[in-house]
Amino acid sequence: MNSPLRLFWWILTPILLIFCLAVLVQGWIHSANLRAFHIDHEVANLQRMNQAKATELQSTMARGEDISALIRESSGRTDLRFTLIDADGLVLADSHRSPSEMDLHGTRPEVLDAKASGEGSSIRFSDTLGLDMVYGALRIEGPNRESIYLRCAKPLEELHENEGPASRRHWTLVLSLVLVLILITSLIAGTVSGHLDRLSRTINAMASGKFTSPLQQKGPQEFQTLALQINDMQEATKERVGSILKQRDQQEAMLTSMKEGIISLDQERRIISINPMARQLLRCPKDFEPIGRDLGEIFRHVELLDSLDALLEQAKEFEVEVILDDLRDVIIQVQGHLIGIDDSSEGFALLVMNDVSDLRRLENMRKNFVANVSHELKTPLTSIRGYAETLMGMPAFSDETPQRFLKRIEHNADRLHQIIEDLLMLSRLEQVGVPMEDLKAMNPKGLVENLVRELPQEWKDQIQCPDAYPEVKVRVHGPLLHQAMFNLVDNAFKYAGDHLSIEVKQRETHLDVSFTDRGPGIPSKHLPRLSQRFYRVDKARSRDQGGTGLGLSIVRHICEAHHGRLIVESEVGRGSTFTISLPLVA
Repeated sequence: MNSPLRLFWWILTPILLIFCLAVLVQGWIHSANLRAFHIDHEVANLQRMNQAKATELQSTMARGEDISALIRESSGRTDLRFTLIDADGLVLADSHRSPSEMDLHGTRPEVLDAKASGEGSSIRFSDTLGLDMVYGALRIEGPNRESIYLRCAKPLEELHENEGPASRRHWTLVLSLVLVLILITSLIAGTVSGHLDRLSRTINAMASGKFTSPLQQKGPQEFQTLALQINDMQEATKERVGSILKQRDQQEAMLTSMKEGIISLDQERRIISINPMARQLLRCPKDFEPIGRDLGEIFRHVELLDSLDALLEQAKEFEVEVILDDLRDVIIQVQGHLIGIDDSSEGFALLVMNDVSDLRRLENMRKNFVANVSHELKTPLTSIRGYAETLMGMPAFSDETPQRFLKRIEHNADRLHQIIEDLLMLSRLEQVGVPMEDLKAMNPKGLVENLVRELPQEWKDQIQCPDAYPEVKVRVHGPLLHQAMFNLVDNAFKYAGDHLSIEVKQRETHLDVSFTDRGPGIPSKHLPRLSQRFYRVDKARSRDQGGTGLGLSIVRHICEAHHGRLIVESEVGRGSTFTISLPLVA
């Protein structure tokens, strides 16, 4: 039996059971009523027989004749049992037994009822005959005006034989009705099942991604409406699935052609998808299937796995560089992002992997080249400065023109020396950074006061210092941070005028030290590149001022070495603000 028909029968079976139970109960009640009717009818017949025999008995007893013969004769004509009982319960005559063999009958139910009301009846088992009998008793007056009782009885089997045909007709009718009902409901179930099965096959096909021809709208109106709705749903689903498959193919083609490795992982760090470049970067064999595996089974790197756990648990995005264990010269940059679906479902982690080995090698070559060249230039530069100073002291070069040329040589040598020193500092910051053991917790007041104390007096008179300082501390390398702040003050007095305001503010997790001038300001297009090496807003003016073009780059590197940042805000005609933002001591 198919599922729609089975479902229909599950609904129909209880109804049929209830109906059949109701019919059975009604039949039982009908049978009981019919039996009661027949019993009442037979009792009435027995009482009529008693009435008819009573007159004949009274006449016989009045004449003094033997009543036993009359009792036996009456039973023989009617197939009934007659019994005559006196007031004390003694059996005077019986149509089937000798009175001497019978016990007292005064306590029989029908006799007791006749004593009380004149007539009595009962249905019970006869000890004398060994059968179930229907009894009817009648109180009559004897020859001496005493009360005697005439009892007529009939076997109950004859009553059942009379009830049988009527009962069989009734139950035949009941069973016929039940069978007709089952046949009708089966036909209805088959028709409904056919329609439901047709709809079910179409829906199951849609669920498995297969689309059939439109359903024919036939059958009852309800099924026609449902078929129309399923056709509309099938068409809409077909378009949606086609669009999804197209997007999937496009995404797969895009991920396959990307030079970056892409891995998506669920909340348990199990790999959901991985593109070919990621498999290549992770050195996965061709016959190895990483889908469904924990990333730790494939790539064991403590920092990366810890960062991934923090991303999944606390949504902390990260960027780490990983050196492969088997090839020390291969460096992979891994960026972790948490992609959220919606509020009702969990997101997944997305890892973007780039091979930055060549880039890091080039950066190291550049850093080493700058450091080596800078060191090599210091010796000849020192010689040039020494020769220029010697020539300036010689009488042969005491005229104005040679002196002007020699001062120009000395000025450019000093400027070149400063550039070399700045390059060496940048190289050290990039290669070594700030050693943790050199960091000390300092309060902002000490930092600003140490800076102002070492400035020239003409600068001190033009600087506005804070009136109050936050009661917090930052962990810094004192000399390096002093250099960064000095560079900002030096730039302000070189390029921005004769006034500088220093302000110290505490934010949630950072301390901001801001330097605000009243200079001409910087156009917004220059701000993103302002801290790049050798970048100048006004190149001619920078050279005239003796700037190296490395001051802000040094400040930015010092801030980043302290896990902080340099913030530049400026408006043309209103001045600029340079802010060093450093994390507070936890």
